[in-house]
Amino acid sequence: MSVTDKRDEMRTAREEFAEAQSELESYADEFAADVAAQQHEVDNFVDVIGDFQAEMTSTTDAFHTYNDEFATEVDRLRTDIDAQRDVIRELQDAFRAYADTFATDVTNKQDIDDLLVAVESLRTEMDTTQETFGAYADDFAADVTALRDISDLIAAIDDLREEFIAVYDAFDDYAADFDAEINQFHTTIADQRDSFDATTDAFVEYREEFYGEEVGSLVKAIDDFQQEISDFRAEFETTEDAFATFARDFYGHGVTAEAVAAEAEAESLSGETDVDAEAEGPPDEAGGESADTEGEVSASVEVETAAPDADSNPVDATDEAEEKNGEEETKEETSEDMIECRVCGEYYQAITEPHLQTHDMTIQAYRDEFGEDVPLRPGDQA
Repeated sequence: MSVTDKRDEMRTAREEFAEAQSELESYADEFAADVAAQQHEVDNFVDVIGDFQAEMTSTTDAFHTYNDEFATEVDRLRTDIDAQRDVIRELQDAFRAYADTFATDVTNKQDIDDLLVAVESLRTEMDTTQETFGAYADDFAADVTALRDISDLIAAIDDLREEFIAVYDAFDDYAADFDAEINQFHTTIADQRDSFDATTDAFVEYREEFYGEEVGSLVKAIDDFQQEISDFRAEFETTEDAFATFARDFYGHGVTAEAVAAEAEAESLSGETDVDAEAEGPPDEAGGESADTEGEVSASVEVETAAPDADSNPVDATDEAEEKNGEEETKEETSEDMIECRVCGEYYQAITEPHLQTHDMTIQAYRDEFGEDVPLRPGDQA
């Protein structure tokens, strides 16, 4: 054998070996795949067996539970059967007692004399009822015979028909008259509507003219008058505030408008008294009295308004005596034309509210303390 043949043989053998090896590898892969498939099937089978075992366990538990419940139900059923057996026995005893009672009642009911008497009485009543019904049938037949003559009824129907025709004709006439009146009423309403529309238009025109001229001017006049009132009120408030300020500055703190008015009234009355006195007396005396009055007024004002200074020097006894003598003389000279204050003992032309406020009093408090008839002016003295 040549080398070439040997080489070809070896190549052929190598190719056959390669093919055999390839087939072996393919078979190995298939075998591995089959083994894997079988392993998977075995795993699935194991899982199925596990599930089946779990289901069998659950079924066994359920069966045991059902068996227990079934046993309990059987026991309860047996108890119910026993109870029903007792009830049936009681019913059997009651039925036997009822059968005995029924047999006794049947024996007692075999005497039917009372029943025969009742049947005879019923037969008698039925005969009486039949006779009564026969009499009623005869009366009914007589009434039917009497009603067969309906000539009077026909005549009455004819009269009623004629009256109905007359009423129908009268109603037609009334309807015609009513329609005529309705038409006339509609015509009148239309005329009145036209008149009302004309009146309404005239009224609207007059109202527009009235509101445009007279009411407008009147409203403007009212507005102007209200503005004047507002201006006057503002001016009055300003004047009132100024007067209050002036009164506080002039009369001192706490003086009210009523007090000022009372003092002014007292002064006017005092002035009238002085004028009357001057008219009655001689001119010289009037002049002297006027001078004395002025001195007295000034003295009283000084006494009322001027307060002694606590820090001033003491007055001599002689000066005090002279002042007391002068005051006594003044009191004697002016007691007729002046009034004495019951609180301080001084004489004034009138007891006024400002003076009483120096004593922390009002006129009403002064009257409450010294009487309602206490004089406040010289003319009030009795």
